[in-house]
Amino acid sequence: MSVQCPNCGYGLMSQPTHCSACGDPLDPAIFKAEAIIDSAEIGERLTIGQRIAGPILVANGVLVMLERAMAMDGEGFSNPVGSLIDIALGLMLLAGRKDVLGFTKFRAVAGGLVFGGIYLAQGDMTMVALQLIFSAALIALLFGDAGKLRMAVAAVAAIGLMGLELIGLQMIHSGESPAIMMSALYDLQPIESEVLESATHPYRMRAPGEGWERRSDESAQIDNPLADLWLVEPAWDAHIMVIAETVEPGYEVDIETLAEVVVDNARAGAEDFDLASQKYLAGVSTLGKQLDARAVIDGNEMRFRYGVFANGRHGVQVICFAGEKSFPNVEKACDAVLGSFEFDRTRLLAQF
Repeated sequence: MSVQCPNCGYGLMSQPTHCSACGDPLDPAIFKAEAIIDSAEIGERLTIGQRIAGPILVANGVLVMLERAMAMDGEGFSNPVGSLIDIALGLMLLAGRKDVLGFTKFRAVAGGLVFGGIYLAQGDMTMVALQLIFSAALIALLFGDAGKLRMAVAAVAAIGLMGLELIGLQMIHSGESPAIMMSALYDLQPIESEVLESATHPYRMRAPGEGWERRSDESAQIDNPLADLWLVEPAWDAHIMVIAETVEPGYEVDIETLAEVVVDNARAGAEDFDLASQKYLAGVSTLGKQLDARAVIDGNEMRFRYGVFANGRHGVQVICFAGEKSFPNVEKACDAVLGSFEFDRTRLLAQF
C-alpha cells in the first residue's frame, strides 16, 4: 500500500507522521482510506485457484473436441458447443473476468451431476468416477480462496485426468490399447491349451494364437452372465466371446432362427447397426453361419464377426469384435477360430 503526500505528492510507503520530503504533518485518516480502497480492489479480483481453473477448462475443452472429432473419423457430426463454452470460460478466467465466475461454478457443479448421471445410467462406473473427480477438482479451485494444498491436489487430479484423455486420443488414432491397462481391466489369464473346450457345453475350437489371453470366468460373467468363454487381445482391445445355450429335450435349435435372434439382439443394443453380409461357413464339421456387421455402441464404431452354430439341442454364438480401426489386425485370428469350431460328437450323444 502507498499514498502520496497531499502537499508535495511524494510517495509514502509506510505510515509516517510527517512527510519525509516537505516535512508537513500527515493525517492518519489518509492511510485508513487507502487501506479500504485496496481491500475493495482485492475483493474484485479472481483468486489464484480460480485463475488456475482457466487453463484447465481450456485444455479439457480442446481435448474433448479432438477426441470426439477423431472418434467420428470424418463421418457424422459431434456437437462442439459444450467444449467451446469451456474454452471461452477458461479464457475469460485467464483474463481475470470475475463476471463469469458464477456461471463457471454452475458449469462445474452441473457437469458433475449431469454427465455423472448419464454415465451412471449407462452403467459405466469408470466414467462416473472420472467425471466426479474432474468436477470436484474444478469446484475446489473455483469456490472460496483455495490454499496451496487444495490447489495442488486439484491441479494434479485435473492434469492426471487430462493425461488419460491424451492416452485415449493416442488409442483412437492408432487403434491400439495399452496392454497393461487392458490386462488389469479384464482380469486376464494365460491360455494354457491350443484347443479350447467348454466345461459345460459340447464344443471345442482352436485358441487364436499369440497375444490372446482369457478372461477369468468371474470377470467375464460380470459383463455378460451368458458368456461361456471370453478371450481378449489386449494390445488391440479385441474380443472373442462365446455364448452357448441348450434347449429343452424334444426341441432342436434352428440355425436360421438363431441367426435372426443374434441380429435382433445386436441391433437392439446398438445406436446404429448394419448387417453387412452373411454366409454359410465352409469346411466346418458342423452347420455354421457367418455374419459380418458394423455397429455404433456408446459412440464407438465397432466391427463384429459372428459365427453361429447349431446341432440338435445346442446353439453356440462365437462373437469376434473390436474397434473399426483395430479389427483388421485381428481378423485372421477371428477367422481361424471360426474355422476350427466343432461340436464334440461324443459329448453330444451323452447330452442328447
